[in-house]
Amino acid sequence: MIRRHRTIAKPMAQINVTSLLDITFVLLIAFMIVAPALRHGIDIELPTVRKAPSLAPEKPISIIVKSDLGSETVYLEGQPVEVADLVRAISRLGADPTARPVTLEGDRRANWETMAKVFAELRDGGITNIGIITTVSES
Repeated sequence: MIRRHRTIAKPMAQINVTSLLDITFVLLIAFMIVAPALRHGIDIELPTVRKAPSLAPEKPISIIVKSDLGSETVYLEGQPVEVADLVRAISRLGADPTARPVTLEGDRRANWETMAKVFAELRDGGITNIGIITTVSES
């Protein structure tokens, strides 16, 4: 008769992570399958209605300050205008000046005092949506 030695199973001090990894990989695969479907959404057929007015913002009003031989000229939509008449000239364009955005472009050689006067005139006229146009440096 052959005698076999039986080893008694002792508790292990390590955590068995095999089942945890199996569950993690199953969840990963499930999310990989479901995620593209969430991005595309549900295909629906939208109803047809009459054309409604666009909610897109209007084209901004362009103001340019150009420096020529030490004197600055202010242009509104390409036409020269005096700084004091700027808001009235914007009103004559046919739109509410407080509703449309205004872009302010200044020549790099333009006197900052003229730019500040234009800005102050616009603010005094109730125009608060003013953007200053610049270029981005390459460095």
